[in-house]
Amino acid sequence: VGDDSDLDRWLDAVIVPFLDRLTGPDEQWKCYARLIANAVSQDDVRPYLDDFYKGLAPSHERFFRGLGTLLPDLQAVTGVWAIYFLHAAAVSIYRNPRLMDSLLDAEMGIGDYGEIRRIMASFFADGFRGLAARTAKA
Repeated sequence: VGDDSDLDRWLDAVIVPFLDRLTGPDEQWKCYARLIANAVSQDDVRPYLDDFYKGLAPSHERFFRGLGTLLPDLQAVTGVWAIYFLHAAAVSIYRNPRLMDSLLDAEMGIGDYGEIRRIMASFFADGFRGLAARTAKA
């Protein structure tokens, strides 16, 4: 069983790569990230993404195995859904990073991806731990 820092590193492996690219200087990569985020959000383009999803399958399997190692009490189906929720949150940020601007003051704009990463990691770490604890109690 891993410790809290292992779960934090696991979450960073899921969250940080895209956020790093969204904060980087490469505007073409930012456009690509948003294109993929938009595409995975629309059912009518799914047939065009079959190869994309097949390419992601090994990564998803590694993430799922890693989560199972860190939280062995987490039920498989619960873990799959929890990872789906994590990806859905990330895609939402990639798809429309300005969505929350009206709710945020100038001190924490959407461009503060370091703060977004910290909040996401904490939120999902607590969620994953909570789901595993509920299974362990049952």
